[in-house]
Amino acid sequence: MSGWGGGGGRVGDRRLFVNIDHHESNTRYGDINWVSAREPSTGELIYRLLKVARWPITRPMADNLFTAVSTDTGSFQYATTRPGTFHAAAELVTRGANLAKICDEVYQSFPLSRVRLLKLLYNKFRLTAEDRIAWFWLKQADFSRTGAVSNDTEGLIDHLRAIEPVVVACVFEELAPDLTRISLRSKSDRINVNEIAAQFGGGGHPAAAGARIAGNPLTAQRKVIAALKKAMLVVK
Repeated sequence: MSGWGGGGGRVGDRRLFVNIDHHESNTRYGDINWVSAREPSTGELIYRLLKVARWPITRPMADNLFTAVSTDTGSFQYATTRPGTFHAAAELVTRGANLAKICDEVYQSFPLSRVRLLKLLYNKFRLTAEDRIAWFWLKQADFSRTGAVSNDTEGLIDHLRAIEPVVVACVFEELAPDLTRISLRSKSDRINVNEIAAQFGGGGHPAAAGARIAGNPLTAQRKVIAALKKAMLVVK
């Protein structure tokens, strides 16, 4: 399954590279590409493939596929979620996916270090464009101070997105002094953050996207916020 970007070095020795994805920004970098941007989750594509091929789906496989479907759809909250998504999820539970265990491990078991990052987010996030854009910086010093790692940032942006006036949320993460990762979330079908991320060499979905920007962090911040403000003009 694919994420935003390319295949990476880990597939360099493959005989045949099959690229299965649902990001419309996918560059079709595989030897065989099955990219369906209409699908809410890559997990559904994998599940459909297994069913058509009549390959067995074990309980651990059902766990992983349900997790993929749930996380790609924002726990079935994103507007892209379709009736077929719920059918696939139900069938995976029937095939042994442990719903209680998955929900506990994915959504209800956060390390203390992540909670410390969340505290920083609530203390330091900024609002602009009449409180419709929320943004936040994660510096390397923040990780050192909290004992957190990059994986602990997963889902933090959704706390900004959930603020009532906010239409678009952005998290800037310092990967290196001259490299910034941005994560974008939109809750308006008129703000396509995939198109905004594409301006900076990234991509994703209309409602969730990201990119990595080389160069001065403050310059990256100004350019991204300017792009978000420009996009916001259509929802005035």
